[in-house]
Amino acid sequence: MTEPHGGGNPGPDSPYIFGDAETDRYRLETQTRLFSDYIRQNAYRFAGDNVNSILDLGCGEGQLGFVLREIYPHARLVGVDKDEKAIAVARSKAEALGVANVEFVIGNIEEALPPGPFDLVYASVVMIHTRAHQRIAELVKANLAPGGHFWIKDLDAAGVINAYDNPSYKKVAGIWFETLARVGAHPYVADELPALLQTVGFEDIKREDEIYPLGGNSEAGLAMLAITMGAVYNGRALMSKVMGVPERDIVKLYLDVINSATLAEGEIGAEKMVNIIAR
Repeated sequence: MTEPHGGGNPGPDSPYIFGDAETDRYRLETQTRLFSDYIRQNAYRFAGDNVNSILDLGCGEGQLGFVLREIYPHARLVGVDKDEKAIAVARSKAEALGVANVEFVIGNIEEALPPGPFDLVYASVVMIHTRAHQRIAELVKANLAPGGHFWIKDLDAAGVINAYDNPSYKKVAGIWFETLARVGAHPYVADELPALLQTVGFEDIKREDEIYPLGGNSEAGLAMLAITMGAVYNGRALMSKVMGVPERDIVKLYLDVINSATLAEGEIGAEKMVNIIAR
């Protein structure tokens, strides 16, 4: 049993190679494309067509913000992230694309937000990484235009853990999410957000699941399993330190999952993202 790490040609034929810059980039680009397609298919339904200002929380390099700007071409787009390098990349992209009325700023969304009002505030896989949910929700509420929408997309931890009915997968996924919880993240926040948003004063709160295949031969299935297991692979030292589990045991679980998925004739399960939309 060998690690699916290093060597091979990056792309859909070698999705489980980790540590290779080109393969990592391919995987992230595929994930971004999948998420972008979902946004394009649902933005009007979730946020309507009268969106003149957008705030992208935890925008990273701006990939999904640019998709929203594509859907609402006349809207003002502001992206905020505390990662200075990511903001620099986002600014360079905006300049290279010649996109007007776009601004990317460095900031901590737990402390303050760029001034609104905004018709749409979007947060993709942000709330799981913080415990300041009420503070962020209050800041969003204060900067939301009348009738505006707060669109949160995040992981469903229980759905991820149970996505593949395999003992090694469930065990290593459970270890990973418990590690996240112990270092200050909040893996199960999606279940708590509707009640919290209601407490803050949001209305018309709805949840919709976003389902992706896991494993198999489709580009989406390969990418989603690789992203999930890539997080385990890259976080194995942290998981070992925080949980007191020998790193070799984590690697063994990880390899069991990859080898099982590779030998499977088709998809091994489905992974769920959660979308929560409120006004």
